[in-house]
Amino acid sequence: MKDMIYKDYAFFIIGNGFDLASNHDTAFKDYLQEILNNNEIDEYSLDFITFIHYVYKKYESINNRIEFHLNDNNWADIEKSILTMENEPLINTIQEKIYVLKSNNRAIKTLIDTNTINEENLSFHICKDEYSTRDIKLILYVLKHYKNGFSSNNFLEEINRFENAFKEYLNRIFSANNSNNEIKSKNLFNKLSEGFRSGIIFNFNYTNTLDTICSKNFEVRHVHGTLKDQIIIGVDLTKVKNAKQISKTYRVLDLKKDVKLDVLPSIPKEIVFFGHSLNEQDYSYFQSIFDHVNLYSSNVRLTFYYSDYEKNGKEFYRQKERVIKLIETYGKTLDNKDHGRNLLHKLLIEERIVFKEI
Repeated sequence: MKDMIYKDYAFFIIGNGFDLASNHDTAFKDYLQEILNNNEIDEYSLDFITFIHYVYKKYESINNRIEFHLNDNNWADIEKSILTMENEPLINTIQEKIYVLKSNNRAIKTLIDTNTINEENLSFHICKDEYSTRDIKLILYVLKHYKNGFSSNNFLEEINRFENAFKEYLNRIFSANNSNNEIKSKNLFNKLSEGFRSGIIFNFNYTNTLDTICSKNFEVRHVHGTLKDQIIIGVDLTKVKNAKQISKTYRVLDLKKDVKLDVLPSIPKEIVFFGHSLNEQDYSYFQSIFDHVNLYSSNVRLTFYYSDYEKNGKEFYRQKERVIKLIETYGKTLDNKDHGRNLLHKLLIEERIVFKEI
């Protein structure tokens, strides 16, 4: 390779697991649980993304006419939910149910047309065997906010509302944190960066912890914004069917429209991963980095750190499956298809994939 590989220089891919390991409650389930615990919350004032997860968690039922597949464990799942909403528009489905109700029930049609519909009178006129409490909540939400239609621009507005609400939650969480959390963060990064004097940290978190604890030799790049400005939640451009403006690529460009886009620096000796779920929504970033270091032909090593929180050894196998999927998917993007097919094997026999528990 023409580029020089720096022996004490590394790239670091840092995800939400870093903040969680430092005792910061930054997972989506933490944010959602706070809302679920708030008995005084106005449900219908929530952004649509939060509202969907809220009603599916709070009003569990086996009798649902409006189905939607959700997970609330981490940000890979919330982004997957957003993608599902885009690929299979949930609001359109709800609007179809509303049309059926109006067509088959004159009393409901009158309530909707006169803007007098509420939970009590809708529940009275609706067939309980066909519609659950969850369904009723969803129908009323759409009638309140999107009675006259829902566009891709509305979808982006809902994502913005979600981002602002989550940003407010994170700011509140971090304002209450003590110095012990910062010490844990510093000790953790010292372990991850052991043997390296400098590097570039690709921080997929919105928090500024790494900016505070790292020396000036480690440049922190916030991939999706920070709590000091705008944060970005979105999906991979290649996965979006219609609303391209909700993709991370489009939104990062918009965030940096007045800023010169950073180019990737020199070739590192190692790419260190920790706390990132390696979800498909960020594959485009990993592909760019792997292309930059010429992963197939170089000597760059990939080190994947993980924590066995459950103390049963299962996390290692989950991490291994995620890494295999990532490398195999990246291999399919290579021009030389033979190289793509044997990339994982080549990395393994050259000992350029390493798993380390931390």
